[in-house]
Amino acid sequence: MIRVWRGKGAKERYTVLSNRLIAPVRLYLEACLTRTWLFPGARADRHYTVRSVQKIVERAALRTGIGKHVTPHTLRHSFATHLLEAAPTSATSGNCSLTAAAARPRSTPT
Repeated sequence: MIRVWRGKGAKERYTVLSNRLIAPVRLYLEACLTRTWLFPGARADRHYTVRSVQKIVERAALRTGIGKHVTPHTLRHSFATHLLEAAPTSATSGNCSLTAAAARPRSTPT
């Protein structure tokens, strides 16, 4: 899990991190000159601006040949949809919130 603080609405949130990314992120953090931001902006003591993130997403979409309009919100929505689709069907049957269902680990077939 990754703690996101001072995000939209000044709320603290937690999000999942793929097991495949844990080791690379740890190496990155060890080599990083700052501990303030996971991905610092132009200055190490500043975060990326909203516009910088928008430009990064736009350029990535162009490089990969995606013809549709893609925004950071599109990526967020796609991630949430993927988590919900990967959740067991009983998790989305009304017994718990969608947030809790999305936070559950993906079940593997036996």
